[in-house]
Amino acid sequence: MIPSPLQRFKLLVAKLLDERNLATSKATKVTTFIIVGLILISAFQVVLDSIPGALRFSRLFQVANLTCTTVFTLELILRVWTADLLDDRFVGFKGRIAYLLTPYAVIDVVAVIPALVGIFLPGTSWSSLKVLRILRLLKLARFLKSFNFIIEATRKKKSELSISMQILLLLTFILSVLLFQVENAAQPDEFSSIGQAMLWSMSQYIGDIGGYADFQPVTTLGKLLASGVGILSIALFAVPSGIIASGFVEEMDEEKKRNEVSRHVELIEASFSEKPVAAMGRLPLQARKRTLPFLQSKLELTPEEIMQAIRSSRQLRLKWEKSSPELKVSDLTVIEYFNLNRPYGFEYIPAKTNIHVINPQGRGERGISHFGYSLGKAGGHHVVSNEVFAGSEILPQIKYNLTKNPDFAKDTVPDIPGVPEFLQDIQTGIEKETDWIVVLRSSASHRKAQFHVTFGGEKGDSSVSAVANPTVSSEALANLESFIQRFKEAMRPLGHAVGTHEDFVSTSPNLLHNYVHRHTGANVISIFISVELLSATSKDYYAALAALTPCLKALESNVQS
Repeated sequence: MIPSPLQRFKLLVAKLLDERNLATSKATKVTTFIIVGLILISAFQVVLDSIPGALRFSRLFQVANLTCTTVFTLELILRVWTADLLDDRFVGFKGRIAYLLTPYAVIDVVAVIPALVGIFLPGTSWSSLKVLRILRLLKLARFLKSFNFIIEATRKKKSELSISMQILLLLTFILSVLLFQVENAAQPDEFSSIGQAMLWSMSQYIGDIGGYADFQPVTTLGKLLASGVGILSIALFAVPSGIIASGFVEEMDEEKKRNEVSRHVELIEASFSEKPVAAMGRLPLQARKRTLPFLQSKLELTPEEIMQAIRSSRQLRLKWEKSSPELKVSDLTVIEYFNLNRPYGFEYIPAKTNIHVINPQGRGERGISHFGYSLGKAGGHHVVSNEVFAGSEILPQIKYNLTKNPDFAKDTVPDIPGVPEFLQDIQTGIEKETDWIVVLRSSASHRKAQFHVTFGGEKGDSSVSAVANPTVSSEALANLESFIQRFKEAMRPLGHAVGTHEDFVSTSPNLLHNYVHRHTGANVISIFISVELLSATSKDYYAALAALTPCLKALESNVQS
């Protein structure tokens, strides 16, 4: 789907304000430099305001304060607006409220409220809050990695911190009860109740700032119990400090590991970079796949490092293949790469086209994603490819069959993030009913034909005229027949057969094929490709791909004419 101007602007703002892009985006660096500069100027202004004789610069200070407040307020609004692009947790109104409760958002709010109060309520008692503008320095925490480490360490160790505090409070309560029992007889006015003893103990923890513990136990046992309270006062700060310190060290170690894994991910993804393919007219295409031994030897990575990188990347995945077609089981592990740019996978949008290549099986079938991507790029076709969902998956959030599903017959779209976008992008790309939608699917290697073209017929319908209710308009049937004939002629020299409905039926309303035909009115065909060909040698694979490309281009030419 082509994003609207507002969507593109929102994405640009999100990238500019995302400090994670500092290493790769000059625009983000400039934006960060401006924000940090204004933070320092604002803090410096608070200091200058306190100097006697600075009144003559009040006009300049007002302009500086108004500028900083305006920029920081606008920054806060834009961060709230674009929060859903950074994390799915912040989608919708409730999501925005959740974002405002995050540590950095709270700091952003605190940074603007005192200044706004001083601007809109001058001369009131509330205007004294303007000195709190110094809290704007806390905004620097967003850009300092050490603060991130402390926040993450505290968050990850919250269970340990909670348990330690519970134990300390329990021990404090026990000691307070004992203190009351021991000291009440000797000092009934001072230790008049367990609550008073508890207040005395808690006061010891904070240095008795309020004067609630300006008396001491007088009994021997009371003094021993008071010593225990003193030890707990040390533990009250020492234990949490130790826990946070250990979390800080662990977070630093994890950061090093993340950086190392990120470097490995970059290396592996770079191994898929586009290179000219001779069989495709020197068209630059990504590598089809990589084997574990290849990555080990070329990148000098261990199998464990490769596996960790694959687990950490949303654009890499493992697939099983047969090293030889004669084998009955897969024995080869390969790695595939795809460019994730949509919630469901990827979309390739050329300048203008009447052909739309849809791949619903990218997640579940090996090789078909690269085939669809290459076919779209070679012919300049619109490509929508599912790389996230499959009916065979275990995790419920990605267990969904986009090839054939009862939901399609009911015309219902599940509320699974990514699925509505997949179906919407297919329909949004259709400009007119004369467009052609090509759904790519895989077929088992035991089929006689390496390719099958289906268009709404029953099993056994071997000609266009035999199909009672084709998913192609009557005006386009001649073009379809011409395409199938041209397809057969192109594949014959390669030894590949092209069939139609000899083995496949495409009348089920559960098929994505029929769903998109009902909702778009466009001409829809499905092309089944043998898995043997999808995992064949590059020579055979690209030869078949190069032969199919002009067939689809001719179909598009017929549409345009």
